[in-house]
Amino acid sequence: TLVNLILDRLAGPELMQEEAQPELLANAVYPLLTDPAAAATQVADLDEALVRMGQGAENPSRRAAQAILDFLA
Repeated sequence: TLVNLILDRLAGPELMQEEAQPELLANAVYPLLTDPAAAATQVADLDEALVRMGQGAENPSRRAAQAILDFLA
């Protein structure tokens, strides 16, 4: 997932193709529903990924425009 790529670690399970089976999906979700620490860890990982993507920083369109202006200068 994008979050795992950004963080360069497994922050959330990736169950694709033949791995997307009910039992495997349930096993991945169950800890998030029953263990507050597991849920908090995943929320913290998602928050970290958002910050790395620029949450709270300058507007992305302004950053892109500035990068183009810097390149042209």
